[in-house]
Order: sequence, then structure tokens, then C-alpha cells
Amino acid sequence: MKRFVKVMVYYELDGTFTPKVIIWSKDKKFDIDKITDISYTKPPADKDVGLCFSCLICGKERNLYFEENRWFVQTK
Repeated sequence: MKRFVKVMVYYELDGTFTPKVIIWSKDKKFDIDKITDISYTKPPADKDVGLCFSCLICGKERNLYFEENRWFVQTK
């Protein structure tokens, strides 16, 4: 299931961008410690291809997707 989230993003002058913080709710924010991979992929149970950022967050690998100008994570 997709959960759309707010993301603080750093934009370079050349147009590239890097997500820095996931804003889960008003009271919960998660710093992205490191981006380990960036690829175009189809999230599980989804028909659209989006940009997938594999991230280290609090020492755990998580995928953050950017699709149609929105950010989301997969939840159970």
C-alpha cells in the first residue's frame, strides 16, 4: 500500500535532487542518513514506474519512491 509523505529535498543547480528528510506526520520526521542506490523501478503491486531511492534511515534500508511529482513509501 502506498503512503504518500512529505519530503525535504535538496536541489542542485543542474536540476538533480536528493531527498534529505521524510516527514511522516506532524510529529515524526526521519533523516535520510545515506542514499545507497537510485533506479527507475516499479514498486510492488503497482503498475507505474517511478524513481526509487534506496535509503539508510536509522540504520535500516528503506525505499522511497518519487512518482508523478509525489513521494511515497510502501507500507504493510
